[in-house]
Amino acid sequence: MSASDISRRSILGDGFLEPSVLSMASVNAGEVNNFSDPSLRFTSKLKTIGSLAEETVHRVSTGHVWMYEPETHKFEPFCSLENYNVSEWSHAPDGKIISRMFESAVYMKFGTDEVMEEWTNPYTNEVCKVHHYLIGPMISSHDPNASDLDSGAGNAERVIIPNNLDWVTIGDTVYMPTDSSVDYKNPLQPEEWPLAPAGPTFGWDSFIMFASKTSDLLNTDISQVMAHSWYQENIRWQPWMLMGQRPGRLIARGYGKKVRWDEIPVDRVKRMEKYVGEVLDRANWEDFQNEFIWYLKNQKPRRSDVKTDGDA
Repeated sequence: MSASDISRRSILGDGFLEPSVLSMASVNAGEVNNFSDPSLRFTSKLKTIGSLAEETVHRVSTGHVWMYEPETHKFEPFCSLENYNVSEWSHAPDGKIISRMFESAVYMKFGTDEVMEEWTNPYTNEVCKVHHYLIGPMISSHDPNASDLDSGAGNAERVIIPNNLDWVTIGDTVYMPTDSSVDYKNPLQPEEWPLAPAGPTFGWDSFIMFASKTSDLLNTDISQVMAHSWYQENIRWQPWMLMGQRPGRLIARGYGKKVRWDEIPVDRVKRMEKYVGEVLDRANWEDFQNEFIWYLKNQKPRRSDVKTDGDA
């Protein structure tokens, strides 16, 4: 791991937790069974998506992606994904809990463990070099004194404020669904980049659900719950696909869980090192980056792509 990793600490032993947060986490389990108490809900949410302690949180997922064609209403297999979400959790002097999140995805040939190096655009037959997914850092602030409020992840390009849906308890498991929609001006405008952008705006609709054991959420000795997760995303074409403004979307579905670093399969780590190595070198990752910033820095509109006055 990189030097940017915050050393793991538990609530017990050499761990540290703000007294105000610890007091909120100490709700009597015998008096609470529906997580309606705002303080308990706050600590439960953070234990599920991240950690109450100062540590690095790892989540791995496997996804499958289809291309949706609105004219025919067909879904064509596009790729599989090996997702890695890593967030660094710390405590600010004012008592807020801060998370610094990064995410990567290695594109795989659909249903296989073979990395997708190139992809043939089915509409143009052009062979496109795959640009594997990297985004971050996205900074979130979680205020124990405003536990009834949603916190957003803000950066120069976008603000993501999730819509937290009703929690559901089934048996000994609490399900926490969240959805969000993002739409912003595309950094790649069609007038200059005819093929790379999906349109003048870019965005997605995302749904993710976490599942945690009730006993883990109520246990004040546990700072991080190793929750399971499921997601579905409806997202516009990626720039490297060179789809232009063709109607359609990418539909992704995936599943995974939080793990310790040494639980991530070695072959997945090797693929991350080769294709998305920046996510493992976060000490040297300072400025926000995503697929558009990378494209603007590393690609240029090809002369054959640029519209001229004589074009229809």
